Amino acid sequence: MATCISFQTQLSSVMEVLLKAAVADISKLVDDKCAFLHVEISRKQSEVEMLRRKLQTMEKKNTQLQRGFENYMDRGDGCWDQLSSSLRRH
Repeated sequence: MATCISFQTQLSSVMEVLLKAAVADISKLVDDKCAFLHVEISRKQSEVEMLRRKLQTMEKKNTQLQRGFENYMDRGDGCWDQLSSSLRRH
């Protein structure tokens, strides 16, 4: 009977060591993955911000071009009327 208790104690000790090692390994994997995800999120946020600035710049240029075109058309030099009538014929 003493041998059985001794075996159970040894088995319990070994299981405890293995459990602690497994928990440590899992914790390290989770920490590594979290660190990777934080870097990836930061990179994506930077990319989104860069694209947002690029979009704003392009929208500003588009607005300027539209205003320039409208000003050109408002001058009334007849180009628009000639182009419109030419397009209607075709």
